[in-house]
Amino acid sequence: MKSNMSAVLFAIYFFGLVVSSNAMETDAIENLKSNLYDYYLLKCYVRPDIASPSTYNLHPNYLNAVNAAKVLLLEGNIGGGRTKLINATKAMIIDRPDLIENQPLLENHINNNSGLNEIVLQKIEKVVNSFVNDVAKE
Repeated sequence: MKSNMSAVLFAIYFFGLVVSSNAMETDAIENLKSNLYDYYLLKCYVRPDIASPSTYNLHPNYLNAVNAAKVLLLEGNIGGGRTKLINATKAMIIDRPDLIENQPLLENHINNNSGLNEIVLQKIEKVVNSFVNDVAKE
């Protein structure tokens, strides 16, 4: 009886750890969604005419890039993770999610189309910095 109770308690404890680690994992992405909304970088969502950051999902290509950036950050590759998320956000802002994985083509497209506004670039930097900090807390 005592060993069964120990097994049950261990299972409950382990399940609690899994649930809390999953909740922490979503915090960085939920904060990213909120920051994108707060800075009016709405093209990163599936629907840009959103009422709340929690009611709509990030564009699938963008979410893939966010998750890839998060993996790089968790591996300690801060520069790689930052660059991946910055480029992905730029691609979404210019309505070219197909360029997320092609940095040279992305930069060429941006440069040939009069670049991005400095204010938008500053917003992207703030959102990315916040995401990097949130992932570091996980």
